[in-house]
Amino acid sequence: MTDKDKQIQRAQTFQALHKKGDLLLLPNIWNVGSALVFEKEGAKALATSSAGIAFDLGYPDGEDITFDDLLEMVSKICRRVTVPVSVDFERGYAETGAQVILNENQKAN
Repeated sequence: MTDKDKQIQRAQTFQALHKKGDLLLLPNIWNVGSALVFEKEGAKALATSSAGIAFDLGYPDGEDITFDDLLEMVSKICRRVTVPVSVDFERGYAETGAQVILNENQKAN
């Protein structure tokens, strides 16, 4: 299965989790270790914490972490877990809607 296929499958799983009628709990993760712990404990999906990732990398909260550092951490997390991951993308690391779209596309790849 290609990375793109895995991403599509995770997106479909994440969407289905919102439709089941059950409460969806999204544990906030901040690095690979926290993601693996919550997945092992049965989390059906995970969500990054922008503050948690920033603090883990030595940045203050508030979009001070670089976009590249965020992408690197999220990529590491997504390579290690099998469940969907929702990313706290703050303000999209952009000042315009067009730049947000470009950043979203970069994040998805």
